[in-house]
Amino acid sequence: MSETNCTEVVIGGKSFRLSGSEDSAYMQEVASYLNQKISEMESSPGWRRLPADERHMMLLLNLADDYFREKKHSEMLESKAEGMEDDIDDLRHELVRERMQNERSRDETGSEPQSGE
Repeated sequence: MSETNCTEVVIGGKSFRLSGSEDSAYMQEVASYLNQKISEMESSPGWRRLPADERHMMLLLNLADDYFREKKHSEMLESKAEGMEDDIDDLRHELVRERMQNERSRDETGSEPQSGE
């Protein structure tokens, strides 16, 4: 079973005690990200005039947008990596075919392999 870590973080000017399996540095990083998002939203025109529930909803929407953008980006990178793995497999097969062809050619001509091959 994983160890539970506790740490104190400040989010939006309020102190929170968090506990979880993640290390304290990670929890501080998450809190820092939230503070950055809050700061971004607070710099938006008219932010302070919105009711608290609307500000919270806007912040949640902004966080969800970040999540889905990163998820889409991650999926694109995974797909690209899979394509590169397929390319590597194709190149390996081509290399084996070329080596086999080279060996057959040597056998047919009776030539000895040159140094460095």
